[in-house]
Amino acid sequence: ARPLKAGAGGVPVRLGDVATIHVGPEMRRGIAELNGEGEVAGGVVILRSGKNARETIAAVKDNMDITNIIFGILQICIPFFGWVWGIIWGILIFLKSSPSAI
Repeated sequence: ARPLKAGAGGVPVRLGDVATIHVGPEMRRGIAELNGEGEVAGGVVILRSGKNARETIAAVKDNMDITNIIFGILQICIPFFGWVWGIIWGILIFLKSSPSAI
């Protein structure tokens, strides 16, 4: 550990002497934001040599449309089924705690 500076009488002052040091999590790299509304996925499209760029872009857009439709459906279904599962789970807990309710 390198001394920050020399203290009284030439005694070295180290960072650990004046602060608490913790090793934190790794910094996240490779994230992207869209309009400041949170993280989004990103990707790279590679155009092969000799291929038509317009056709490739059209194909990527078509795949993105399908992907957006699927994710849109999942955004609706997952919370709904989570809610349904919560009700089922609550009923099971109730029945387990009071078998005479059956």
